[in-house]
Amino acid sequence: MPSRCLAPATPGFRHPCLPDAWLLPHRDFGIHASTGELKEDGVRGQQAGRRRNFSRVLRAQENNPWAGAGVPVGCAAVTAGGDACTTKQAQPAADHAAARLGVYSAHGLSAMIEAMNSDSSQVASAPPQVSAKPLDLLILGAGAAGMMAAIACGEAALETGQPMPRVAILEKNVRPGIKVLVCGGGRCNLTNAGAIDDLIAQFGRNGRFLSPALRHFDNTALRAWFAKQGEPTHEEHDGKIYPDSNQARTVVEAMIRRMEQLGVVCRAGPGSAANDVAWNGASGLFSVDTADGQVVPSRYLLICVGGQSYTRMGTTGDGYRFAQALGHQIIKPRPAIVPLLCSESWVSKLQGVAVRDVEVRIEISGPLPRLATGKPTPSIQDLLFTHFGLSGPAVLNLSEIVAELLEKFSPVPLRVDFVRQHSRQELAAMLRAWHGESGRKLVKTMVGQLVPQKLAEMLSHLADIPPEHPCAALTGRQMHALIEHLKACRFQVHQTRGFKEAMVTAGGVRLAEVNPQTMQSRLNAHLFLAGEILDLTGPSGGYNLQLAFSTGRLAGSAIAQRLAEEHQ
Repeated sequence: MPSRCLAPATPGFRHPCLPDAWLLPHRDFGIHASTGELKEDGVRGQQAGRRRNFSRVLRAQENNPWAGAGVPVGCAAVTAGGDACTTKQAQPAADHAAARLGVYSAHGLSAMIEAMNSDSSQVASAPPQVSAKPLDLLILGAGAAGMMAAIACGEAALETGQPMPRVAILEKNVRPGIKVLVCGGGRCNLTNAGAIDDLIAQFGRNGRFLSPALRHFDNTALRAWFAKQGEPTHEEHDGKIYPDSNQARTVVEAMIRRMEQLGVVCRAGPGSAANDVAWNGASGLFSVDTADGQVVPSRYLLICVGGQSYTRMGTTGDGYRFAQALGHQIIKPRPAIVPLLCSESWVSKLQGVAVRDVEVRIEISGPLPRLATGKPTPSIQDLLFTHFGLSGPAVLNLSEIVAELLEKFSPVPLRVDFVRQHSRQELAAMLRAWHGESGRKLVKTMVGQLVPQKLAEMLSHLADIPPEHPCAALTGRQMHALIEHLKACRFQVHQTRGFKEAMVTAGGVRLAEVNPQTMQSRLNAHLFLAGEILDLTGPSGGYNLQLAFSTGRLAGSAIAQRLAEEHQ
């Protein structure tokens, strides 16, 4: 039984079968090699090209909660037969550092979201309606957690021979999985290859909460599931797992395809955004008011609309409001895994330069606050220079602490060791050797053997070494200054890029109020919560997507079990 993804109109083109109100253009998005920006290549203007975006015409089915409400039903999202959103992968070379590290600028994110939602004003409207028959499960948010929960609920029913549940998803964006599409630089870093205990440890003091979800559906099970859907995966450096296609869109397509097979209704578009959520204890039903004036009743509700990260992708903190309305407490949200803005003007000249395996420390007097995840500094990973400051995993993984410190004082000083594999003594011996044995060679050229050439030239300049300075002319003072900039280069951080570019949100629904064995609310047995809305934050590297997949899978399975028990 197919799913129905309601989508907005494409002016000027009439599909021979679908109503005009439910067509989507084909758009290609490329990743800029040096900045990591996503830029739209354009809309395919030929009618024949657009027709290929639609794999089939989907008729209203018996369990469609909006059937008879005047809302046309069709699938015009990313499907196996079309590319509603294609993401091009930049080559993983040094000059494509931003794309490889998966970092986007504000302009790039804005361009992508505006392009994706460019037709949102033309979503077909329907008069206010109340669905006559309640759903078994209504899911708020068609992200990784929401789609996996819907799939898990349907697959559990199939495995046990139970009646297929009536499951629907409400998604405020024009298509499902928009946030997944930008993960891993458009390649989708699905998970990490670490052992379960290692994955749990990455979430620090809150990691134990994740243990049941990860043991129910770990990274091995996740890879096996996608392989079964025709989406095999492979491991790269630092244990990062990517689809063999190297395209995030194929991951989303695989999930949508499976939802189609299981009869999951997916209603997407601004009109589908949930405005209010209420629980009626007398009837045992939730009622969700949507932006287009409909009221959707459901026996079970799963909230997984994300936190506040990448706000232009629709994650604007709505889930916190819904959870609070149903009695839950919210731990203060903060941007996490977010780029940092620096005061040093020279940083912008290194835009796009990536440095492998650096050590980043926060330098303030007194004890540091603990990360929500419990992870201490220093952070050892790759670093990326941007036009505004610093990014890359080494910076992103401690940005949560920086965000908290900036609430108290500014700037926050960082110290970066670009050559942590070499001690100061080793560097001093190396420079003396250059002075005696490679005297005619330029200092910047020799330093380029240790760090990327552009950075070598900048650090030499900061050490007051002229561009054409030979090694034989190095003075003791210059050697000392160069070693200091290689081993302890200092940056003054005065701001983060905020929720608009934060990859995840620290804080969220208080974990003590959620049952980790089922993702069920301890305040309402019919309410479930999953994904980023929970007070759980992992580092970059696939951990947070695994969190979404695992908690979503566990919630969907637990709800299916509840439904099966009720049918007995």
